[in-house]
Amino acid sequence: MANAPPDGPSRGQRPALMPRRLRPGAVIGVAAPAGPFERPAFERGFRALGDMGFEVVVPPEVFAACNFLAGPDEQRAAVFNRLMADPAIDAVICARGGYGCLRVLPHVDYDAIARDPKPVIGFSDVTALLWALYSRCGLIG
Repeated sequence: MANAPPDGPSRGQRPALMPRRLRPGAVIGVAAPAGPFERPAFERGFRALGDMGFEVVVPPEVFAACNFLAGPDEQRAAVFNRLMADPAIDAVICARGGYGCLRVLPHVDYDAIARDPKPVIGFSDVTALLWALYSRCGLIG
């Protein structure tokens, strides 16, 4: 096949990292790497995750709002990095997408994430973060 991918890692960097599978009882941390979110929708999602058997950890910083962002870039990245480095957290879910994700990329600790990969869940502009995690450390989110 002319369009078949090459064997092995195609990025010429680290091999792809498959995060561990989530099971009931797993702990999911919530990050807000982009914009602020509507509290009622957040509460519904929080309850839905609990109903599925997950424990949800919500750092207080995710409720910050600074114009169209959920806090300063460095703060949003620090919360994401902290959740990713915390051995008690099994996965990180992003509260919402939005332009701000691009602005946290320079502050993400890719080496720490590669040492302890875990699922990162998100949509919309969180795709920029997911692609950066794949490109820089091989994490398949």
